[in-house]
Amino acid sequence: MPVLPQKEFLYLQIVLMFFWCLISIKAWNPSTNPLADRQYRTYRNGIIDPRARWTRFFIFVDPEFNNTERMIIRGVASELQEILPCVKFWMWPKGRSPSDFRESYIHVTKSKNGCASEVGRMLNGSQKLELDPKCTDSNTILHEMIHALGLHHEQAQPDRDKYVKILWQNIKKGKENNFRKYDPKEVSSFGVPYNPKSIMQYSSKAFSANGEPTMVTTDGKIITKPTELQWTDIEKLKRMYNC
Repeated sequence: MPVLPQKEFLYLQIVLMFFWCLISIKAWNPSTNPLADRQYRTYRNGIIDPRARWTRFFIFVDPEFNNTERMIIRGVASELQEILPCVKFWMWPKGRSPSDFRESYIHVTKSKNGCASEVGRMLNGSQKLELDPKCTDSNTILHEMIHALGLHHEQAQPDRDKYVKILWQNIKKGKENNFRKYDPKEVSSFGVPYNPKSIMQYSSKAFSANGEPTMVTTDGKIITKPTELQWTDIEKLKRMYNC
């Protein structure tokens, strides 16, 4: 078997190393690897990654919800449809289920531990939007659906310290992550100013360990629970979806 001269052998090693690096990069590219995708999205504001946006926002409401609750959920979806006409909102009729459905969709389920949603569209299939009995008002459902559309809480914005003050000593242990502030390299406010009245803003006593405020405005005012969608919420959604 012929032996390559030392110089040619070195060149061959360099070429092989170059191709190995290319293969490694492709394997961990978030656009091609679902495991990397999950890690990549964890540190983004949802919509910065365009794959987290929806073109068709399908909703399956668990049979446990009564007709009144279903009507509230449908009303919220209709409101969002008016804001984002470029996204199709559709809800399965009562009695039908997405048993063979392969696209991403929201599964609204009942919970005993508060309300929660993933931020942005996840991989194909079901992603939960959880509502406990205290979470079935239209404002709370709207808040959670906007999470699913791709927005974090208002107080997660990088510039939040100009507008609100976090009182860490009053926050329940283990709930501090809910008050995380993201880095400007990680999230975007899409050029929309901070609004402490946003429907995505926590009220002053959210996750309080002692009944005292966990967050106030920088001039010391109490932040009340949001009562309606603000123009900043609407504008942010529209810019996020170019809609």
